Amino acid sequence: MKCMQKNFHRNILICVYGFFFVCILGGITVWASYQERSFSQKGWMNCNPAKRYLYIDDFEEKYNVAGMRRCEIEELLGSPTWRKTEPGTEKIIYYEYRIQDNLLAGWKVYQVRFQDDIVIDTTIIVEDW
Repeated sequence: MKCMQKNFHRNILICVYGFFFVCILGGITVWASYQERSFSQKGWMNCNPAKRYLYIDDFEEKYNVAGMRRCEIEELLGSPTWRKTEPGTEKIIYYEYRIQDNLLAGWKVYQVRFQDDIVIDTTIIVEDW
């Protein structure tokens, strides 16, 4: 009887330790998948658009985005998801790049605004199109 009780307690202890191990491993996995990433053109291009928000802060730290030319932005970020031009002209007002898919709010987009093909500012907005 004492042996059965000892085995029972040992099995409970093994289950508790196993549960904590799985929780810690799962936490590390989640943390690693949402950790900010170092921007690289290759990383940005190969990344799922729903996870590109992980690169934005590092991108803006590495590059002085305000003042860059439109061709430099296209070279680094690729073709935009959406572009807005002045009515009746080909003059670009802004580019939008999808960066995060939020189930409730919709897509967040990184908007790069231009004046005469030079970046004047950037913002992160919720997609309204």
